[in-house]
Amino acid sequence: MSSMSVAIKSLFVQWASPAAPVAPATSGAPPPAAGGSLQLAAAAPPGWDLDVDAAVALWKAPISSKIRGASYAAPAAAEYPDSAASPSSTIAARHAQQQQQYRDPQKQPQQAQAHIAPRIQTKARSSSLPMSGREAFLAESPSKTLIELFSRLCLDSSQSVLEPAHASAILSAYSLPAGLAGSLIRKCRDITGHPKPTPAPIYWAHVARFWSLSKWEALDSCRRCFQLLKPADRDHLLQVDFEDAIEDIVRCHPAFEFLVSSSSFMDRYIEAVAARLFYMKPQSSNPHMTLREFRKLEFVAQLNQLKECATCLEHRVPPAFSYKDFYVIYCKFWELDSDHDMLLSRSDLERFENFTLSAPIVSRVLEWNDIRSLRSTKNGQERRMDFREFIPFLLSVVEKTTDSALTYWFHCLDTDADGVLSFMELELFWSCQIKRIREHYSMTEFCAIA
Repeated sequence: MSSMSVAIKSLFVQWASPAAPVAPATSGAPPPAAGGSLQLAAAAPPGWDLDVDAAVALWKAPISSKIRGASYAAPAAAEYPDSAASPSSTIAARHAQQQQQYRDPQKQPQQAQAHIAPRIQTKARSSSLPMSGREAFLAESPSKTLIELFSRLCLDSSQSVLEPAHASAILSAYSLPAGLAGSLIRKCRDITGHPKPTPAPIYWAHVARFWSLSKWEALDSCRRCFQLLKPADRDHLLQVDFEDAIEDIVRCHPAFEFLVSSSSFMDRYIEAVAARLFYMKPQSSNPHMTLREFRKLEFVAQLNQLKECATCLEHRVPPAFSYKDFYVIYCKFWELDSDHDMLLSRSDLERFENFTLSAPIVSRVLEWNDIRSLRSTKNGQERRMDFREFIPFLLSVVEKTTDSALTYWFHCLDTDADGVLSFMELELFWSCQIKRIREHYSMTEFCAIA
């Protein structure tokens, strides 16, 4: 053994003796063992006793890679106030302190975590960036047809704003009238939650979301049109739901271009078309239209037939969209409306066809209109008839033999709404009418008219 080894060995024997001073424990490091052995936490786990020869070998060996990677620094003098503290105790305490820091990540040195913090911040910043229009569209899992339309129509895929022309092309691809593009945009706006007056843009991602919520791909053309017209919170259609769609059709159809310049006249035409559509359904007395009634109405077929018409006066125009019928109805209403407030009073309605209606039936017609429209009238308030309610009344007078007309007059005569016409109800209306017949007609003339 060389002289240097002997000297080191003698020093270890001296430092390991019971009389040698012990360095204070720091950061949970175990104190050196008493007796002729030294416990080195950095070189071996706690509880392992090493003899003097092993300690010398560890002293001569290089520092481990773990300690070297932790940026080992010699302990400052302030950490060990006892200047007589042995170097071996200082090294053991320092190594134990660093090992405890590696066991507890919260106590690791700041320089060891410096290369981790920027990476985490960069990842959080990148995740907060908004997705592009194409990414948001694909995130909604659109159908194959929508993806093809998006690639063909949307030139600026980063924005992917849904234009009215895009909505028309989407509906045409699904065999629906392009005139319902406004209804599709309104459905997408309802999904966004923006109010209708807000000019917030609609994106292709909203269309894909509506496709997913309504299960569009599994529906037929009739039910797809029904989903476009009805609001999400109802399972039936109202007359106002048709009016929004009809307005879009009138504005985009070249045959009705003359109506666009007169907004008030166009509004009356839209109301007339919607009222006639509800009058044509199987249960015309019900203000709601179910999906089954909508199928029998064949609304999609009527729109496709209207699309082929060059003018609104052709014979191919569907009856509900007939402009000639609308003009006759509107002129009749305007003739009865004495004050032109678009409301018919009791006295106005009594003048219909030169006072052919009796007072009880006029009162019952006004009362049935309130019941049918679910409108309540306060006591003492005069009942009135608006233009929407006048249309089924006039159609029931002109065509009395249709199912809708028979249903209309049955409800007017059924005063107690029990579904049965009693003898007293029939006598009430007949007694008033027979007097008027005798005053104006002879029995022969009446039989000839009937």
